[in-house]
Amino acid sequence: GEYGAALDAGESGSAGVGALLAIAEQPAIRRALGIDDTSRILLVITEGVTDAVQFEDILAGRRRA
Repeated sequence: GEYGAALDAGESGSAGVGALLAIAEQPAIRRALGIDDTSRILLVITEGVTDAVQFEDILAGRRRA
């Protein structure tokens, strides 16, 4: 994708990735945090996929009843 390789993470494990993607879209926040094109950011994700069926449904765009 636009940001690189795929990432399999659980619901809370993906929160840091979501926050970073949101920050990437906000120039003022990036400046306040000192993040620029040369920045390297390490995210630690401690939760993997906890429900493989639901994970596949989400990726496929399917909703559960």
